[in-house]
Amino acid sequence: MMRVSDEEEGFKDSAGTDTRMTGSFVHFMNDLFAFYGIEWIVTPISEESEQYADRWTNCIHEVAINRTDMCWSDFWMTESRLFLSNMMIMYQTDFKIMVRKQTRKEATFSSMLEVPFMPFTWPLWSVIIAQ
Repeated sequence: MMRVSDEEEGFKDSAGTDTRMTGSFVHFMNDLFAFYGIEWIVTPISEESEQYADRWTNCIHEVAINRTDMCWSDFWMTESRLFLSNMMIMYQTDFKIMVRKQTRKEATFSSMLEVPFMPFTWPLWSVIIAQ
């Protein structure tokens, strides 16, 4: 019997228990387990695992203390989570672009001359040039 936890528990497990698990991954795993005759049940997150700040780490802690066999969710692989338990290869990645608002200054001749030197501070430039 495979024990499964989810950080967000609407789906029936093989025991017929109505869970709140949804999504294409849950349907895929249910079909896969059914094909191979593997029964699975949803195990709720225990109070012992609720010591962490977020529900995803709580779910991974359930695997670490052997109260469940798998956690189904989208997880960011963080160092603290990898310390608790190993993770499978990601099936989804998040692409994020960080943008900051920059106020536009009027370009002058002297400001254009400063642009190539902006990556470093003046004291660092003096060390680089002195080398």
